[in-house]
Amino acid sequence: MNRISVNDAKRVFRILSLLERINDKYGKPHGTNPIGITLAAYRTLKENNVSYKTVKETNNIRDYQGLVNNYIQWFRQKITVESSIDGVCEIVVPSLNRTNENLKIYLKRSNSGFILTDDSRTISNFAFSGPKSRQHLILPRILFILDVFGVRLVENELAVEARTDNFPQKLHNFIQAITAVNDIISFSGINRKSSSL
Repeated sequence: MNRISVNDAKRVFRILSLLERINDKYGKPHGTNPIGITLAAYRTLKENNVSYKTVKETNNIRDYQGLVNNYIQWFRQKITVESSIDGVCEIVVPSLNRTNENLKIYLKRSNSGFILTDDSRTISNFAFSGPKSRQHLILPRILFILDVFGVRLVENELAVEARTDNFPQKLHNFIQAITAVNDIISFSGINRKSSSL
C-alpha cells in the first residue's frame, strides 16, 4: 500500500464529502457514473469509520512497525550460534549480564526436545557479601523469579526444557530470567568470590 500524506487524505475526504452533498441535493447518479462509484466507496469508508485521521494513524503505525522491524533485524544480526563439544550449542544474545558481557546460553538435545542452560554462569562463582543470613533473604527472590519464567535451579545451573513448538517463547523467558536474576544479584550486595549458593 502506497503511503498517503495526511494533507492529501484531508483533501480527498473534503472532495468526497462535497460530492456527497451535491449528489444528495441534485439526485442520485446511477449506472457506471464515476461520481456514483466514488461516492459508494466514500460511503463504505464512512460506514467503517475511516477518515483522514485513520490515514494518519495508519501512517504512524507503519512508521512504528518499521522501527520494530529494524530492531528485530538488528537483534537477529547480533545473535550468534556456535557449535560446542558433545552436541552442545552456544547461543550468544545481545543482552548484557552484570559484568557487561553478552549472555551465553547453552542448548542441547534431550529425550523430550531441548534443554537450555546457563552452564552455571549466572550464579556460580558469586557469594553473598556480609553475613551469611543474607543468602536466606535473596534466594527466595531468585527462586520466585525463576518460577515465574518456568526456569529451574539445579545446583547452581539455571535450566529450562523446551520443544520445537515452544522454543522461541522458552528462549525469551530464559533470557528474561537470567536478566532478572542478574539484577537481583547486582542490587543485593553479592561480590565475586569462588563459592556458591
